[in-house]
Amino acid sequence: MQQQYSEFDLEAYLLNDFGDSRNKNAPLMNIFLLDRKYYEKLIAHNRIDHRAAGFLDEYESILRNIKYGDLSHRKEKQRTVIQEYINTKRKEKKESIGRLESHSQ
Repeated sequence: MQQQYSEFDLEAYLLNDFGDSRNKNAPLMNIFLLDRKYYEKLIAHNRIDHRAAGFLDEYESILRNIKYGDLSHRKEKQRTVIQEYINTKRKEKKESIGRLESHSQ
């Protein structure tokens, strides 16, 4: 089975237009950072993928510390944080598989 984070484009899900009628053209990342009350409502109604919600919860303090200057610079920093998360999850999965394989031998 392929690792779930390679099947789900977390970066696109967080940084592209979320398709929400209330926040037209707003990415989920912006909704999360700028309208937490509404984000919680989306969570309560199961409108947000659990993998994205897990990332946002785990990395909230890092994401909130990204300075809001130039939009392209901010998005690039957000992309970097997302990629670090994905790489960490991939590494954890490989290590877990390695441990299972070594125990089964």
